[in-house]
Amino acid sequence: AECKPVVSSLTTNLDNSGTVSQLHVTGELGDLFVVPLKDPDAKPRIVRELTGTKIASFAAGCSRTLAITGDGHARAVTHTVLQLEPLGGQLVQVSFGSTHMAALTRSGRVYTLGDGADGELGLGHRKPMKDISLV
Repeated sequence: AECKPVVSSLTTNLDNSGTVSQLHVTGELGDLFVVPLKDPDAKPRIVRELTGTKIASFAAGCSRTLAITGDGHARAVTHTVLQLEPLGGQLVQVSFGSTHMAALTRSGRVYTLGDGADGELGLGHRKPMKDISLV
């Protein structure tokens, strides 16, 4: 499915106590709406799966959020990203495009996967890659 960020808003917050919360609002394309503050659906929800986890960084894009833990593992907040499991314990940063992602490891290696039609994977070709590939 193609990403349409205009119809979805996802905000992730990490407060000083280490609590992670999210606010996710979706609507139909072309809708103009304001969510009242008293609307219970407009309140951020605590991401209980990450409670007590030291978070080093977040990656967010196209309504997806991924937390990188202090020990270098990827923890999915919105969508499972099984392709990153082989890099567990090595991750420093992850970035999402609309149809691709890139991951940086502690050793400085960059891995990509996704559509690749515009050469955004950096692999020297324009083929889609469903598994992570070293750039």
